[in-house]
Amino acid sequence: MNPIEDISAAVLAQLKEIPGVKTCDDWGGEIEDLIKRTALLPGVFLAYQGARFAPPKMVGSKIADSVMEWAVVIIDRNLRAHDAAAGGCYKLIQQVRQRLIGFEVADGQLWPTTERLIFSGGGKLAYALGYTNDSRTA
Repeated sequence: MNPIEDISAAVLAQLKEIPGVKTCDDWGGEIEDLIKRTALLPGVFLAYQGARFAPPKMVGSKIADSVMEWAVVIIDRNLRAHDAAAGGCYKLIQQVRQRLIGFEVADGQLWPTTERLIFSGGGKLAYALGYTNDSRTA
């Protein structure tokens, strides 16, 4: 059992149901490389960003409570009109919210933390949507 792989697979299954998405995959590289990628767009990508661990609750405990952090990166392109790419991203953001807010994973639910524009140029727009979930690791 690997919680990172299990959660990633479950989240990707949810994201693949978004209508109109041409590429949906994990991503473990640099965001800049992802934006340059010539994948079919619009695309939705999932990156595990790490975890924050709480101090142990009991001396000698081997259970580590943590908050896992994820980024859903949305990229869309429209070479004719910047506002068309923006509108496409806004629709995808809403679709991601509907599928992931409160989605049950591991020992908790996914919850949004941030949404921010990370790239705008060359007819492409990219947003990073941050999500977290509680987890227990033994």
